[in-house]
Amino acid sequence: VCEIVWTVRDGWIVPDRIIKRRSERFVFVQPDAHLPPELRLLTAGNLVTGEPLPDRKFIVHRVNAEDDNPYGNGLGAQSYWPVFFKRMGIVAWNKLIDRFGTPTRVGKYPANASPKEKSTLLAALQAFAQDGSIVIPEGTSLELLESKLTGGVSTHAELCRYMDAWLDAVWLGKETADGSGGAQAAAAKERSDVRLAITKGDADLLSGTLNATLIKWMCELNGWQPCLVYRQIKEEIDLKAESETDKNISDMGFELSEEGARAKYGEYWSRKKASTPADPTATPPQQGDPASFSENQPAAPTADLD
Repeated sequence: VCEIVWTVRDGWIVPDRIIKRRSERFVFVQPDAHLPPELRLLTAGNLVTGEPLPDRKFIVHRVNAEDDNPYGNGLGAQSYWPVFFKRMGIVAWNKLIDRFGTPTRVGKYPANASPKEKSTLLAALQAFAQDGSIVIPEGTSLELLESKLTGGVSTHAELCRYMDAWLDAVWLGKETADGSGGAQAAAAKERSDVRLAITKGDADLLSGTLNATLIKWMCELNGWQPCLVYRQIKEEIDLKAESETDKNISDMGFELSEEGARAKYGEYWSRKKASTPADPTATPPQQGDPASFSENQPAAPTADLD
């Protein structure tokens, strides 16, 4: 939920700021069964149905919103369970490492031991986990119980990897594929295509929200003609592959126009100027003997001493 702070600039009513607000402060209420649910602000005086909001003041972006679910279904709801299971798996994994990574401390006391002696032994066990030297009463014993677990334990790691793949499928549209070589390159290309499609879909949803709220309200307040905005989402062009294609076509006898080259590779490109060939009939410039230096120059006049 975003709040629009309107202002007047150069004679036009335009947004000065768009402030993001906490979604917990708002609620959707349907006061009339024949009208769609409306957004309301929860206040101290009304914590259930909230207070009505002024028109053209708040923007709310939702995904897959319906009359029975006006809040929509975002990625957070789809990611809840994999995140929950992964966190619980990591907690169990750490407990397993702590239990089987170090021996368990066991204290034994006589059958007629008093509660004070039992507490003393328990304190000694706790101190043994931190210090190397301890003192225990006579008649009690302290041992280390080694774990009997053999082999590798990969259950928890597999659980975490499975949840990571689940999250990749939710956020990126496809699980991360393992492998190498051509299979990995093909999987990476496929993931890139899926991410591009998801990005286009998200851009269309955002543009739809802006066109239905902010852009529409600006046109209504200023008396403009209705207009729309949209985002151009496309894959980045591989200029190396494009240049190789252009070279191959040029070898076939075709020529790329200067306007086409600028549109594809940048506006600062221009064709090279053709160099002027030398005239073979022209007389080369005369040059003096390079070994004569200044001896062939006329001598400077000398003064008459008489």
